[in-house]
Order: sequence, then C-alpha cells, then structure tokens
Amino acid sequence: MGKEEKEFSFNDLNKAMSKVSLYGDTMDNSDISTIDEYLNTGNYMLNAALVGDIFKGYPNNRSTALVGPSGTGKTYLIMNACKQAQDQGYYIVYYDSENAVDKTLLSKFKIDMTKFRYEPVNTVQEFRSNVTAMLDTLIENKEKGFKIPKIMVCLDSAGNLATQKEIDDAKSKDDKVDMTRAKLLKSTFRILMTKMALCHVNFIFSNHSYSSQSFIPTQVAGGGCLSPESLVLMSNGKFKEIKDINEGDFVETLDGKKKILKTWKLNKPSYRIKFEDGSELICSEDHRFYIGSETDDYLDNNNWVYAKNLVENDEISQVVVE
Repeated sequence: MGKEEKEFSFNDLNKAMSKVSLYGDTMDNSDISTIDEYLNTGNYMLNAALVGDIFKGYPNNRSTALVGPSGTGKTYLIMNACKQAQDQGYYIVYYDSENAVDKTLLSKFKIDMTKFRYEPVNTVQEFRSNVTAMLDTLIENKEKGFKIPKIMVCLDSAGNLATQKEIDDAKSKDDKVDMTRAKLLKSTFRILMTKMALCHVNFIFSNHSYSSQSFIPTQVAGGGCLSPESLVLMSNGKFKEIKDINEGDFVETLDGKKKILKTWKLNKPSYRIKFEDGSELICSEDHRFYIGSETDDYLDNNNWVYAKNLVENDEISQVVVE
C-alpha cells in the first residue's frame, strides 16, 4: 500500500505568509484597498466625470490629482472638496506650498477651521516627513484598537515643492541644476500610498500644467510656455507660430501626430536664450530644455532642465523627430 502524499495547501501558505506579513490576507478578508464612501465634489458633472455617478465624487482611500494651467480653479476645487468632506465627517490636513490659503478663503467656503489643520511646506522632504509621521501615528493607534478619525490630506501644489538641495544651492550661489527633485517626488508617493490605504486616507493634490511646444509638443505638468512667435513643427512638415495654432490642428511629436485639444493665453516673464550658432529663443522660466544624450530616455524628467536654471556654457541637445 502506497504512502499517502501530504498536501501543503494554499490555505497553509496563506497562514504561513500571514506570520510575516502584518496586513496581507486573502481578498475576502482584506479591506485595505476598499472604497468605503465617496466625497461629493459639489458638482454633478465633475462627480460623473470622476466615477460615472453624479451623486458620488472623490473616492476615499484613493489619490486624486487636479492638474491644469494657472488660474483654472484647482485650489477652488480643493477648497470645495474640503467643505464637502467636512460635511461627511472628515478632518482636513492641508499642505500649502504656495502660501495661497488663509482664514478669509476658508471663511468663503464655510470651512470649519477647528477641523482644518494648516501645514505650510517648502520642500519635498518636509512634506514627506510630515505626512509619514502623521500616518505612522494613525497606524500605531489603529493597531492598538483605537478608532481613528476620517482624514483627507490635501497638497496644493506638488509642482511648487522645492528640494533641500535646491535651497542649499541657492545659499551657496551654486547654479547647478537639481536633478534629484523628480526622484524625490516619485519616492514620496511610493512611500505614502500604502500607509494612506491602511488608514483609508483620501489624498487630493494639485499641480500646474502648461502647453509645451518644445522639441516635444505635449501637455506637461509643471508650468511654462514659449513666446507667441515661436515655431512649432506641424504634422504636414511645415512650421507655424504658436499664436496661430488652433484647437484641432495636428503637430508632429516624437510619438507621432497629435491633435491640439486646447490652447491657452498666458502672460509670464520671459527669458531670451542665445545659442552658439547665433539663434535665439524667447521662453518663460519654466520652459524645459533637453540635456540628455541621444541614447538617454527623453521621457525621463532628469534629462530636462528649466530655462531659469540654465547658465552660460551649459550644453543642451535637440531631439530630432524622424
């Protein structure tokens, strides 16, 4: 009679994994990624655009980015979200990197200031450290059996956060470009997402966008533009001044022909950049130039530099559209 083969089942594996994983479990027993409720945006059309239901809105336990050009109402939407969230029992922790929120603004939206914590922040590191400490406090008390408050975290805006290196360089009058910012922001979001899920924290943040007609004409988060007379390569192989480009036109990009969906008129201080071949380019301080090589990833933010950070004798590259 043969020896009966023993079975190590998936349930056995699940139990073994639970001994080393504090929060992992089969999905029927896990609620870490569950959406418990929706926070009304205060606008039926926006609710529908977000989740397909005019009576819902921002899902809790999720992160929502509000991205658009300056003056399009990103802070207005966040303020409205704060009011609606408070009406649903949430407390607000508001990180302001633009010094744009004060008591007068909160009063206009009828936000309860006693349930609204204001945190001015300057750098990515400050934001990351502060939010991490807050979330760790919530997690610690949740594990002790305490009922933790419903929290909505707001950041206005991600794009305006500096880095400690950028500040140190300014003090030492070092004009070298800070290439660490993009990596720090990515690292911050990676660190915070799981912690926020454990506490079912709703996270809303804003960022600026601009229409870049650089070597890669595309919609880019961050802010900036060229002068109205700057030339853009169109899909028909001809060049056209930015001021004459209309919605519906097609431009040539590294990813092929792209349709212009929206245009904006912006007024910003300009920089005149003169190149070694005698050519000149007028652009805002937030216009970006490619400093990578032909083999580098042109989609990597670390390979681009803002006009305001350029210094004499810097070398930039041109990405050629084939």
